[in-house]
Amino acid sequence: MAGDQPPNEHRNSMSDAHLGWTALSYLIAGIGFWGFVGWLADHWLRTDGIAIGVGCILGAGAGIYLTMRRLGA
Repeated sequence: MAGDQPPNEHRNSMSDAHLGWTALSYLIAGIGFWGFVGWLADHWLRTDGIAIGVGCILGAGAGIYLTMRRLGA
């Protein structure tokens, strides 16, 4: 069954380039999404860009976390 496989078994079948693009896309998507959420919060709270910076930093952290969780070190 598919549920009986170890979580990192699919990693062996992926090429190194695919792993690199996956990691980069998680990082860019995290920064983009949480940066946008920060932009929305910035306009709502009128914090002059502070929320955008916080959102981008949180997005970078979330992207790194998802990369490590998905691809496993």
